[in-house]
Amino acid sequence: MRNTEVDVVTLYVAEEQELFLELYKSVFSSGSSVKLVGFAGSYDAGTLRHSLSALKPDVLLLGTKEFNESGMEELEAIRKDSPNMGIVLLLVSYDAEHIQHLRKLTIEGRGGIAAVSYTH
Repeated sequence: MRNTEVDVVTLYVAEEQELFLELYKSVFSSGSSVKLVGFAGSYDAGTLRHSLSALKPDVLLLGTKEFNESGMEELEAIRKDSPNMGIVLLLVSYDAEHIQHLRKLTIEGRGGIAAVSYTH
């Protein structure tokens, strides 16, 4: 007899671009092994961390046009608060220094970080 139980991965989406946010909400809203537990169209300092702390998702999907110093600081705080949570970054713009810093954060956390850059 086959085991038909499927582990459900909980997901929180923080996406600046409304079109992508609506797409993620649509894709992850029904009958999937990924359960959308929360979402935000922006991520003000502290607000995102508060939501993540309350909901405790397995994965954070974070989409941003520009990954800057304040975003890096917020990500560091998120990593400290939730070291087991996986993080997927979808970036439009970044610099080499920030990528090096992300590598360090990946080593420090148990949840892992994946960064994907949109290219035109």
